[in-house]
Amino acid sequence: MTVKSPQDKFISEALKRKQPAWDATSEPLPAEGYERLRNLSQDLWIDYASLASPIQSGADVKLLIIGAGMGGILMAVRLIQAGFSTSDIRIVDAAGGPGGTWYYNRYPGLYCDTESYVYLPLLEETGYRPSQKYISGVEIRGYIHQMIDKWNLKDSFMFATTVQSMAWSEATHTWKVDLKVQRGPTEQDIISTSCNVEFPIACLGRFRGAQPAQIQGLTDFGGSLFHTARWDYTVTGGSPEESAPEMEKLKDKTVGIIGTGATAIQVVPELAKYAKELFVFQRTPSAVYARNNRETSPEEWSRITKEEGWQEARQDNMMGHLTNTLPPGAEDLVGDEWSNKKAYSAAIGGPQPKTITDPEKVHDLYADLLALDAAASSGVRGRVLEVVKDKVKAEQLTPWYPVWCKRPTFSDTYLQAFNEPHVHLVHTDGRGVRKATEKGLVVGGIEYPLDVLILSTGYESRVSSLNVESAGRFKVYGRSGRTMTDKFNAQGITTLHGCCSNEFPNFFWIGASQTAAPVSFMQLSEIMIQHITYIIAEANKRTTDGEKVLVEPSIQAEEEWSQKIEKGALRFAVITACTEGKVNTAALEVPPDGSAEEVKKRARMCPWPNGITDFKHELKRWRAGDQLEGVTINVVRPLY
Repeated sequence: MTVKSPQDKFISEALKRKQPAWDATSEPLPAEGYERLRNLSQDLWIDYASLASPIQSGADVKLLIIGAGMGGILMAVRLIQAGFSTSDIRIVDAAGGPGGTWYYNRYPGLYCDTESYVYLPLLEETGYRPSQKYISGVEIRGYIHQMIDKWNLKDSFMFATTVQSMAWSEATHTWKVDLKVQRGPTEQDIISTSCNVEFPIACLGRFRGAQPAQIQGLTDFGGSLFHTARWDYTVTGGSPEESAPEMEKLKDKTVGIIGTGATAIQVVPELAKYAKELFVFQRTPSAVYARNNRETSPEEWSRITKEEGWQEARQDNMMGHLTNTLPPGAEDLVGDEWSNKKAYSAAIGGPQPKTITDPEKVHDLYADLLALDAAASSGVRGRVLEVVKDKVKAEQLTPWYPVWCKRPTFSDTYLQAFNEPHVHLVHTDGRGVRKATEKGLVVGGIEYPLDVLILSTGYESRVSSLNVESAGRFKVYGRSGRTMTDKFNAQGITTLHGCCSNEFPNFFWIGASQTAAPVSFMQLSEIMIQHITYIIAEANKRTTDGEKVLVEPSIQAEEEWSQKIEKGALRFAVITACTEGKVNTAALEVPPDGSAEEVKKRARMCPWPNGITDFKHELKRWRAGDQLEGVTINVVRPLY
């Protein structure tokens, strides 16, 4: 038997996915029909009776934060620290409670996959000590409520509330925001209302709703069916308030799970403890590195936190190692498997290997990144062979792609689970599961009967969305009357610092395009939140009672910023060689017609080329002069 090199394996796998017969493995939940699949996205945790009354129609709101995840909560805290009152702030979210992804995701084995000392915001302000280096989703939800209590934000939330549209009013110098409020499970429980908002701020996070698999006959499956993002404990047993729940109801059940990404890596070992038989259906193996979790001792915590500004320094150190910006031999403060993934800079940017402007140099950049990746990739492939005893399983579980093509995962129990005789790997040879029956799933002509089918098939990603309007599924009508999408479709994305755009006064957002690509979205959120808060607070100082301030980037300033992004876009060209996935977004693919105009538009969707730390310093340099350069500020009084 001829053993393929990693590069040959990569090419053969890529060709499978580019065949005309290939279909995407997942799609957004259907808008109508397929009631069972739509129900996979229902809010299982909502308590309608406990929800606050909706915003009164026609009410004036100074600061409306769209999104109640950790980013939205952090936005509110930074605004309070900048001098705004909690009464100035309203936070709306479609969910029944705070936390965003941590509200919905309550599956067994859920932990953060970056160090909690880096990931959790405001640790210096709260004085909170995470119990472990990587903490559970249960602990994270508890910490979120601690932040809310500390800054008295409880009365600022409007849950089960979604923005339908936003329209700028020249008469009132505010945004008319139309809201849909769900006060029960049926359409009859919907309330429509609106408010006038001075500063709307979108903190939408990276992921939207659960995606089912696109499988023929899935709705015919006769067993229990649910998505990991809406874990059904009535089927499995256990409780969402336990990080390792006892799923006794699975003792006599044959369980199938589709997907082997970051979620499944955590779920599979927990299912293996209880299921009678467990079938794991895999399209692409994940790169699974050691996590080496441990308790946080008081002594270690004292050492970590002894200097003011320790958390930002720790974040910068981690990203410095990832983006190759630290000198050789620099101390690794985090000291985990993330920190040595230097080739991941292909996905998140960095000055080394250096940014390129010549398309002819892309091949050299690719070679440099492969060289950076060699040791880590060799190590993770060797780890699979060492841990998994069955050589066929081991080969199928071995990643064959560069580290930047699929988000690395971390576990000390996932690979080990496949040594258990009742845990079966169903390798679909890169094609995914195509067919379901009433009894189970069909792969390679073999039917696998199942009692329970769990979909670990990911989420609707906002990363590749054109703009915050498409990410939030609401229309934003600017001063000219055209939508944000219309503007960007006409000329490509144009923003100042990726958070605001001409024609849309006082509207700010945290997005993916024209900002920076992080490992942890919370680190980018912190950078953008500090920046947005600074702009709003500085502008607001120019007003007196009865006045409003209009903040808007100039056309010249946003064009200059967009050109900087465009010129650095080739830095990310190597991602286009990856097979289809979340990292390899449509934004980075060469458009079919190959026109110069379309290529330019795609280039403007990219992140900051030199990495997140350099991006942060770029924004700090802009703020340092207190000049709000490139931002037009007008103080006005409403016409009525």
